[in-house]
Amino acid sequence: MTEAQPYPYRFHIALDGSGLNGLEGRAGVCIFLFNPQDNSYAYSINYFDGAGGGHALAVNPGGTLGYLGNTGQHLLLYDARTGLELSRQSTLAFEPVNTSLQGSTHAVWLSDDEFVTVIGEHFYRFHAGDLSQAEKLGRHGVKLPHGIKLTRGGTHLAYGSMDNPALGEHGEARTVGLFELATGEVTLIELPATCWHVATHPTQ
Repeated sequence: MTEAQPYPYRFHIALDGSGLNGLEGRAGVCIFLFNPQDNSYAYSINYFDGAGGGHALAVNPGGTLGYLGNTGQHLLLYDARTGLELSRQSTLAFEPVNTSLQGSTHAVWLSDDEFVTVIGEHFYRFHAGDLSQAEKLGRHGVKLPHGIKLTRGGTHLAYGSMDNPALGEHGEARTVGLFELATGEVTLIELPATCWHVATHPTQ
């Protein structure tokens, strides 16, 4: 990939391998550069051995670090400018999971070097410089947290939930969660059906 000419748009795309269910094969990242003035583009693709089921990407506010969410029980950070791996950490060092779907598929950046993701039943805060250390923030309270977003004021995490097949007839998820970062208090909003993803209000 070359940036000899300017590309005002940079897209980060998660890659998930060749299985139809998106859970098999290596996880990867595609960085796609685009200039709408002349439709020129460039891209780079990087796959990472030992990480599977690439799902959602989160780039820090400064545009220097990317988080590759996946279903392989790994935290994986990459250089947001080159797509090359910077560091990774097994999440099983912090907490076990009851299904392979219970991966750290989404994360939110609180600053350029601090992010929050889910491992097992809890939210954890990490610093990009040392993924071996984590702060357990509290229980998320839903089946399989998904689509995590930071509210506009930066005070709460809002998240949907997938169904959890490991829980059998009790695994259906029909809630959206709100997690207050300062206190760890959880508010669950009951829904008539499962909701995976949420979007936060642009100003409120």
